[in-house]
Amino acid sequence: IVYPKGDSRATGEELSLFLCLENCSSLQGRKLYAEYKLCVKNQLNDNHRGCEAYIRFPASTTSWGWSNFMSPKQLRDSSKGFIENDTLIVVATIRRVCVTKFPCEMLTRPSLP
Repeated sequence: IVYPKGDSRATGEELSLFLCLENCSSLQGRKLYAEYKLCVKNQLNDNHRGCEAYIRFPASTTSWGWSNFMSPKQLRDSSKGFIENDTLIVVATIRRVCVTKFPCEMLTRPSLP
């Protein structure tokens, strides 16, 4: 989920980014662990802006991410290259997912670059 002017928890009009779970009811009491990265692509060079997470989605939560991912100043600065031709590119890289009734050890050894 992308909130260009921030979600309800953002300070100011920060760009907010979240990974969202679909069909959470199918977990049926199991826990979902995920290792992922959300990235805003710099369209001019390789100076992308990304954040990574190793999380267990609580039963009451259907999304996880960052309310204050990037400031409006950084986002709109044309020299940074995040917005080109009115286009913002957001990439979600999901490295590992584990669905289990038991604790998942995958989160103890981060592997994201």
